[in-house]
Amino acid sequence: MVSMSLRVQPLIHAEISVIPIVSGRDNNNTGMSKYIAKAFDAIRGIEGINAMLTAMGTQIESSDFQNILKAINATHDSLRKEDNIKRIISTIRIDERRDKSATLDDRVQSVLTDCRVQTLITSHLLESYQVCERFSSENGGLLSLRHFVPTCLPHFLCEIHRTQG
Repeated sequence: MVSMSLRVQPLIHAEISVIPIVSGRDNNNTGMSKYIAKAFDAIRGIEGINAMLTAMGTQIESSDFQNILKAINATHDSLRKEDNIKRIISTIRIDERRDKSATLDDRVQSVLTDCRVQTLITSHLLESYQVCERFSSENGGLLSLRHFVPTCLPHFLCEIHRTQG
């Protein structure tokens, strides 16, 4: 018997947040964008790295763990060249998933899809509750919130199935 298993090309994801401690500047200038830009350019210079700059750090991905480490080193190297940076503080998180290959974009899309499903479910649940409330008010208030789940949940599930199917 021949095994037909698919080989997954794992992607390693990392988040790097670098804080350069700069000496010799006035207290009104706390901006770091010049230094962050240098660090980000250094990451983009590493072959085999996909990088996404965010407000709180940089997301990187590669199929080669060594590239992740090279990118981290490149950020520090780029900042070490600045005479007024006396200290570099980095926070690094690495996610090495070996059973599935998903890009950073795939992961974001997965969350957004879940958000749309949650919104749809919430919308249908509210709609179903409103139907039950109308029924209750039309029938002398016989239906309370504690009756909602056993009485209206089947209607709610049918609505979800109807819109998803």
